[in-house]
Amino acid sequence: MQRLIKIIIFILLIALLSYDTLTTAYATTQTSFSPPNQIRVRMFRLDNPSGASTGIECQDGDINYGCTASPALGSYPWGSQNPVTTSTTTWAIGQCVGRIASKF
Repeated sequence: MQRLIKIIIFILLIALLSYDTLTTAYATTQTSFSPPNQIRVRMFRLDNPSGASTGIECQDGDINYGCTASPALGSYPWGSQNPVTTSTTTWAIGQCVGRIASKF
């Protein structure tokens, strides 16, 4: 009887060790990442000053907050296009992402 108990304990121990090995996830190092050169974005009017989306898409001639940096700089610059594909390396995208991220 003691021998049977020892065998059962041994089998359970092996099962536990095997289970741990089988369920362990191992992270791998990604060797490189190349960020995209372009991004596709849909532009919306934003509430000023909260920056929350109003759910209203920007359109040609729009001077509302979120559709242009400032009404003094002109209206929504992409005409009737929305969503827009634009470069990720331009000054405007970098400024927008920085301003949006600072709200969180």
